[in-house]
Amino acid sequence: MSKFSHNDLIVILTAIGTILILSRIISEMGRRFHFPIVMGEIVVGILLGPTILGTINPDFFERVFPKDGNVSIAFDGLVNLSVVLLLFVAGLEVQLSMVLKQGKAAIYTSFFSMLIPFATGFGAAYYFPQWFGNASESGTDIFFAMFIGHQSLLGKRSAILGKVGSLPQLVRRESQAPCSCGVPLRLLTGQ
Repeated sequence: MSKFSHNDLIVILTAIGTILILSRIISEMGRRFHFPIVMGEIVVGILLGPTILGTINPDFFERVFPKDGNVSIAFDGLVNLSVVLLLFVAGLEVQLSMVLKQGKAAIYTSFFSMLIPFATGFGAAYYFPQWFGNASESGTDIFFAMFIGHQSLLGKRSAILGKVGSLPQLVRRESQAPCSCGVPLRLLTGQ
């Protein structure tokens, strides 16, 4: 493996800077319409990801977010570290006394916020595998359906963590049930 070069450092700093600056700009624009900050971050992820930028200008996308090499490895490490730090901060902000006050509401919200996304993803992949490009002659692959259900559950987890990440909104009572359901959700999914 080659060493991390000066050019690699410039590429990764450009990628991080682009993500941070656009996230801030779009989040501030969304704030004017009373959208949560995480909504702007999700929009930037879609805009800068392979869905939009990768389709419109694949060469530029590959230059800023390379798939191979040292930059890809370093960027992947930074992303994983960021997720760990996000979970750590979210865990610090959860107040167990408020979770216990929510009682049944937290339990029901937690249960159904896991059941509904998993069941929807599983059902769609099990009964309509052609939607996912997984139509096989041997029938429906239950493991593939479970994988899609799990991925749907992780998408819900990201939304919950985004809500937990909106720390000023946690003070309001109506925000506590969705946020408190993230505690068992993180314990069950292991993330």
